Amino acid sequence: MCSFAEEEIVLSLSKLLAGIACNIIILSRLLLVSKSFPSSSTIFASSGVFYQVGQFPSQALNSVAENYFQDLFTLVNPTDMGSVLDVVDKRFTSEMNDSLLQRYTAEEVRHALFQMHPSKSLGPDGMSPFFFQKFWNIVGDDVMANRLKLVLPNVISEAQSAFVPNRLITDNTTVAYEILHRMRNKRKGKVGQMAVKLDISKAYDWVEWGFLRSIILKLGLDCRWVDMAMETVTKTSYSILINGEPLSPYLYLLCMEGLSSLLRKAEESRALKGVLSSQQGVCISHLLFADDTMLFCQATVEEGQRLLALLGKYEAASGQAINRQKTTLFFSKNTRREVRNDIQQMLGARIMSECEKYLGLPMPNGKSKMGTFKELHVKITKRVLGWKEKLISKAGHEILIKTVAQAIPTYSMSLFKLPKSICDNINSLVARYWWGQNQEERKIHWINWRKLCTSKKKGGMGFRDLHAFNLAMLAKQAWRLIPNNGSLFYRVYKAWYFPNTSFLEAELGHNPSFLWRSLLAARDIIHARSHWTIGDGRSISVTSSSWLPYSPGFLITPSQGMKVADLIDNDSRQWDRGKLSTTFDRRTYESILALPLNNQNSQDKLIWKENKAQRFSVSSAYQVALRLIHPNQAEHSLVQAHGSTWRKIWKLNVPPKVRNFIWRACSGCLPTRENLHKKRVSVEGKCEPYCHQCETICHVLWECPFTRNVWALFKGTLQKCSNETDDFFLLFKMLQ
Repeated sequence: MCSFAEEEIVLSLSKLLAGIACNIIILSRLLLVSKSFPSSSTIFASSGVFYQVGQFPSQALNSVAENYFQDLFTLVNPTDMGSVLDVVDKRFTSEMNDSLLQRYTAEEVRHALFQMHPSKSLGPDGMSPFFFQKFWNIVGDDVMANRLKLVLPNVISEAQSAFVPNRLITDNTTVAYEILHRMRNKRKGKVGQMAVKLDISKAYDWVEWGFLRSIILKLGLDCRWVDMAMETVTKTSYSILINGEPLSPYLYLLCMEGLSSLLRKAEESRALKGVLSSQQGVCISHLLFADDTMLFCQATVEEGQRLLALLGKYEAASGQAINRQKTTLFFSKNTRREVRNDIQQMLGARIMSECEKYLGLPMPNGKSKMGTFKELHVKITKRVLGWKEKLISKAGHEILIKTVAQAIPTYSMSLFKLPKSICDNINSLVARYWWGQNQEERKIHWINWRKLCTSKKKGGMGFRDLHAFNLAMLAKQAWRLIPNNGSLFYRVYKAWYFPNTSFLEAELGHNPSFLWRSLLAARDIIHARSHWTIGDGRSISVTSSSWLPYSPGFLITPSQGMKVADLIDNDSRQWDRGKLSTTFDRRTYESILALPLNNQNSQDKLIWKENKAQRFSVSSAYQVALRLIHPNQAEHSLVQAHGSTWRKIWKLNVPPKVRNFIWRACSGCLPTRENLHKKRVSVEGKCEPYCHQCETICHVLWECPFTRNVWALFKGTLQKCSNETDDFFLLFKMLQ
């Protein structure tokens, strides 16, 4: 008994010491990571005094913080709102007001309620959204916001692209990038052009309630709706609404219409001259994304003074303030140096640096693209180095790679074709992390990266091929240039690059921007899997558009600008057989006659053939891009014959790390002695110390006597199954 008790004590102590050792390892690694995060030890007060934390009493620091927030939220009573309100036109019609004021329906309430997850994001009182879903007064502003955003596209100027349905953040980025590209290459003309990137301090926090109420009334909103909105935003309890009040962003857009109206009226009166997209194109004086503002005008001292006066009017009326220190300027090449200096001194702004960003994307600087996008690689490297210090399972590695490392460059890839070397460097970095490689050591890469990028149902891990994904993201933007949707993005690019044709037939042109080159690089994806359905035929080129099942055969070569509409008799809405017989060969002639013709009023429509919904999606475009980039890549024989087994592996009801281990075993990438020997690692190939057989994956996990004893503990007949193969994947399939 004594020896047995001592044995139990020793066993318990060993477990305790093992746990302590494990915790020490975890804590030491976390401490190493925490050292890489910067900490602030200095507070800069609004009075201009620096306070060193630890050298001043806590009461003094508390006073600095209290004074800061008091200044931030104290009313300043704007002196002159009339100068802004006078230029604001009525936008809300009686029909819009009726839709905003109609009785709330049960469906609207339900829609607002169930936008919140019932069991997530607990408040400070521990209550979940399920509790608050019972109370209308908590979600009434959600319903008001849902109604307001439906009419915003008809109210908010096209220069504003934030929070407005069917407008994207990339709309402003693409237009701004193109304008700055033109300005950067403008060398002729006596008068230059300039762009002003404004920084508005605290944005919504400094908007005066009086200005907010006045401007939304001037825009034409019914006073009853205004009263409800003001009651909602002025009485919000921020201790409950952690994520902010949902109506506020839309109300802020209405406030920014004051600045937009001032700029538009100044442009109409010729006080400010915007930038023309072409001789007959759109004139652009400003672009807005919430409070991110970019202004365009002539680079003259006079226009600089008018712009300064205009911004002063808006500041005095709204309570907002322009941060001169963070405001930047960009001048065209033909702007004289003395004019640049005068304008810079007048506005108190600095010149836009080479690393300047607009809406999170780098601006054109004429440098190498490697230097422009190197920051992406640096950012991902910092993340990965932090992860390497943490004890994370392979399943955790997979999640971090997919949701963080490969998600960081997504925004940049939606507009720019990243250099292939950048994509390759990121892929190499992620691959090293996946196989557990640290800076001071090398690990075996059991499967090449291309195989890992195949989908899980084909035996891979479903990681992204960044080059293919980049093209798929660009194809999404390119697809938006095909139909005439009236967006500012479409109108500007059509005026510059394809005024007399469509995007699918557009050429590179003279001195194109990097963004335009990127969009054209993705056009092959659209050509590969799109097809026209005929409406009026005016958008479909006979020679270059995909409107027949195969390439047409011609008897005579049609003109380059010939459209399908030219082959249709407008009176009868039937095919013109005479033109068809003289233009096409017999096979093409019969194929065209078999195509049905729709009503004349219908428009041509480009459909996407890669999915059943016939709607373009990035995921389907990604598959097309993979086939275009790797046309000769054949699927592994295991994928062709046993694809369903891979799907079963990832659907097993076991912890993710177990599924990951099974995948590695089936893929043949476990570090058994046989596999290590194949990788030229100097090890003995026999299974020791149990049976001295060749140590394959099948042997380790199934055939070894020690393993068989473990399987014998399983209740059932599993251990009695025979093995007729040395391939663990086939063994796993047999055991299903």
